[in-house]
Amino acid sequence: LALVFHTLMEFLLAGNYAHYVLMLSTLMLLMGAAFLGKRIGKRRQAQDQPVDDELKIVLGAILSLFGLLVGFTFSFAINGYQARIQAEENEAIAICNAFQRISVLEDKYQPRAEEMLNQYLALRVHFFETTDETDRAETRIAAIQLQTHMWKLISQLAKQNPNAVMVSALTASNELYTAQQKTMSSWQRQVPGA
Repeated sequence: LALVFHTLMEFLLAGNYAHYVLMLSTLMLLMGAAFLGKRIGKRRQAQDQPVDDELKIVLGAILSLFGLLVGFTFSFAINGYQARIQAEENEAIAICNAFQRISVLEDKYQPRAEEMLNQYLALRVHFFETTDETDRAETRIAAIQLQTHMWKLISQLAKQNPNAVMVSALTASNELYTAQQKTMSSWQRQVPGA
C-alpha cells in the first residue's frame, strides 16, 4: 500500500496535479483517523457502554454535516460549470452577431474585417481546445490584441463615415470584448481541473 501511494504521489507531483495531491492526502488522513478511532473505540468499548452511545450520536452528527458540506460543494461546482457554459455560449452568440454586422460594411472594408474576425474565431476555438495553460494564456493575449486591431479599424471607419451601420459594427466589436471578459471570469472561478 505504501509503494502504491508513493508511486501515485510521484505521478501526481510530476504534472500540475496539486489539487489531486491535496484530495488524496486529505482522503488518506481521513482514512487514518477513522482507523485510529476504530482501534481506540474497541479498547474503550469493553469499559463503558453509555460512552459508546454518545459517540454514535456525535458520529452521526459529524457525518450529517459532512454530507451537507459535500452537497453544497457539488452544488457550487455545478453552478460554476453552468455559468461557464453560459458565458461560452454568450461569447459564441457575440461572435455570430459580429459576423452579421460586419457583413453590412462597405465592400472595400468588409474582407479585411471578416479576415480579422475569422482569425479571432480561430484563436477562441484554439483557446477552448487546448489543455496547456501557457498556450491558453498566449492565445488569450493574441485574441485581445486582435480585438484591439478590429476596434481600431472599425472606429476609424466610424470616424470617416458616422452612421447607424458603423454604430452597429462598433457595438459588435464591444460585445466581443465584453463576452470574452465574462468567459475569462467564469474560467477563473471554477473547480480546479474541471
